[in-house]
Amino acid sequence: MKLTSAIGFVIVVLGASAASAGYVGNKADWDVMSDVQRQAYAMGAFDIWAHTDADAETVTYKNDILACASGLSLGSDQLVKVINAEYGDLSSWERPPFAVMLSGLRKVCLAHVNRARAERGDAPLQ
Repeated sequence: MKLTSAIGFVIVVLGASAASAGYVGNKADWDVMSDVQRQAYAMGAFDIWAHTDADAETVTYKNDILACASGLSLGSDQLVKVINAEYGDLSSWERPPFAVMLSGLRKVCLAHVNRARAERGDAPLQ
């Protein structure tokens, strides 16, 4: 129910923009969104990613990212900054902001994730 509500909220907030179906496909779509739309999209995308089922290894990775995000007090405005920073790389412009956000979060949280992995006896991520 929480997941369905989050998806519905994101679709409503995005309204009649380039993302009228709730899909934002690339940097051009991201650029036409208002700040409020970007924040709603980023937090909705993060919540959906964080709270969807996955295999045990992926759940562990998600939990490490969630701990990092919590420790850094990442909110919707910081998630937008992560997306915008990743779009600073021209090669990312064709990617949807959801994917760009995940690659940015990996960069932001890699040290935290690797510390947690070391505590569990797991090999570090590159």
